[in-house]
Amino acid sequence: VIDTFGRIDILVNNAGIDKAKGIVGIAEEDWDRIININLKGQFLCCQAVAATMKAQNHGRIINISSRAWLGGVGQACYSASKGGVVSLTRTLALELAKNQITVNCIAPGIIETPLFKTLPEDAIERLMKMQPTGKIGQPEDIALGAEFFADDDASYITGQVIFICGGKSIYSSLSV
Repeated sequence: VIDTFGRIDILVNNAGIDKAKGIVGIAEEDWDRIININLKGQFLCCQAVAATMKAQNHGRIINISSRAWLGGVGQACYSASKGGVVSLTRTLALELAKNQITVNCIAPGIIETPLFKTLPEDAIERLMKMQPTGKIGQPEDIALGAEFFADDDASYITGQVIFICGGKSIYSSLSV
């Protein structure tokens, strides 16, 4: 990026995998893989751009977590990884604020992604019953949130989590 554009202004960290199993059923290697992709990958990307953004005295980091960071049955690993993203976001927001770098987080709800499409039909039906808007979000909904956080008009907003979930964050837990 530096070689092509000469600077890095915006990082959007968006990666996520899951293996929906309860605490007894999740294998350690699955735990490690989920944590590595969902949390460590975002940490490494933030680390890779931080020095350049600090030298520029400007930057926007947008981490994608999940509404599931609030916790849910059968979601110990996924929820822990996405909760870690929220903690990472808030910590980096404090660490990088003096360099005019904002770090914010988007917590999507039900979004029509390849991961969503792997869910069994009965799980989708249960999720939809708890969806206040009665519809599935689209990737474009998340892109609009990222565009907002990336804009210079949002320069006073840092360390925040915005739920883009059709009202699903109103519920206290996710049951799949």
